[in-house]
Amino acid sequence: MAKALLDSAGIKKLRAAMEAAEYTTEGIARRFGSVVAAALSQNDTAAMMRATVDLGRLSTLIRVLWFGRTEQAAHVSKALAPLTLGEAITAGFLREDSDGVRAEVQVRPYESWWLAADFPRGPQTTDRVSGVNPAALSMASAVTRASVGDALDLGCGSGVQSLHLSTHTGQVTATDLSHRALRFAATTSALNGFDWELKHGDLGTPVAGRRFGLIVSANLYRDWGRPGDGMCAELARVAAESLDDGGIMQFAGTWAHVAGQPWEERIASWVHTTGCDVWALQTSVTEPLSYVEGWTDQTRKGAWLDWFELHQISAVGTGLISLRRSRRDDPVVHCDTMFQRVEGSLGAHIRPWFARQDWLREHRHALLTQRYAATGGLRLRQDATLTAPGEWHISRQVLALPEGLRWAQEVSPVVAAAVSACDGTVPLRDQIAKAAIAHEADPVALSASTASLVPQLVSRGFLVPVDA
Repeated sequence: MAKALLDSAGIKKLRAAMEAAEYTTEGIARRFGSVVAAALSQNDTAAMMRATVDLGRLSTLIRVLWFGRTEQAAHVSKALAPLTLGEAITAGFLREDSDGVRAEVQVRPYESWWLAADFPRGPQTTDRVSGVNPAALSMASAVTRASVGDALDLGCGSGVQSLHLSTHTGQVTATDLSHRALRFAATTSALNGFDWELKHGDLGTPVAGRRFGLIVSANLYRDWGRPGDGMCAELARVAAESLDDGGIMQFAGTWAHVAGQPWEERIASWVHTTGCDVWALQTSVTEPLSYVEGWTDQTRKGAWLDWFELHQISAVGTGLISLRRSRRDDPVVHCDTMFQRVEGSLGAHIRPWFARQDWLREHRHALLTQRYAATGGLRLRQDATLTAPGEWHISRQVLALPEGLRWAQEVSPVVAAAVSACDGTVPLRDQIAKAAIAHEADPVALSASTASLVPQLVSRGFLVPVDA
């Protein structure tokens, strides 16, 4: 079991110091206001310098533990009491230099917790342990939060995802290839009064033979030392081997767009033998030069670009892959591209999406005989061209969800009319018949075209089956 950066007595003293100084998200907001608190959460050094000129206990902890500044030993000693400077220095938590004392580890408030990690502006070494960053926040928002017994955090790092898992699971197990990362995670766990099971090893190897109700991995493939995007295929295999029946695995994925192969086929090749239903959401597509410049240094950029060219990779897709263990021989594998901003938490939509796939599978041969209600607030957008004075030609109609995932779906005027009339009282086929008469359309052809569209309309939430 990994040991925290401070012993149990040191952890208790550090926690007592932070509580006494109100070094918490709420305490900082009370002391400095929500605007300054938000700026600090973005690591705004200028805001920190303006807000903490008093050098009181809270200000000193912000300067030293959050921003890594060197401060006079007397101020740090007062802020950390009852943890002494000697104890902290001996443990390697603090370091003395010619100008005073500075922290070797960032400990910052994060939501209702504290998180131990490397400072964000520190050296970009291979064993660096990241803390709160956009990727971690995005993943935290994307994870389903239904209660489960056991959860697994693969590649836990400092423990951001494990903190969230602790709010709705009975036991959190976390793994990482880095012993150093596990020490940070152990510190995060201890500071917040949790008892995570921390295990060293690669992917699911440390927990072989065990199963979990929820598995999360927030690491992109380049963090694991695998060539290309093969890590996604390995993570999919972990889902097959380690999920409970009905359990869900979610991971941040990065995949290649290879010449001659649709990205959807690439993902399907990883998951088709897992016995898991799959929902892949591609949220960005980046061409190689921009992608490489975003995370590597100039000395390695050329080699990476050569590698992309050798493997005929024209772009890199990034997004979220969610798998649910259904143990079916013909699992659902659905790939969406979603560039729009999500209202609220993406995680709230994961289990309902899988539930809709179950309903569609059960009723796939009788979709037109079901009763549906158009979702509340559904909107219709139209593109029209002025063809003559006073005459508009409608060239495009799009159904749009105003909230949540905010999907948009282009439909014909007749389908738009049929959907708008869905109030849950009559079967869809009857609504189609009425719309066909009103628009002088062929009811048979309209039924066939609408039937092919119903799975998409239900899957994305435009139509809600009344018996679901």
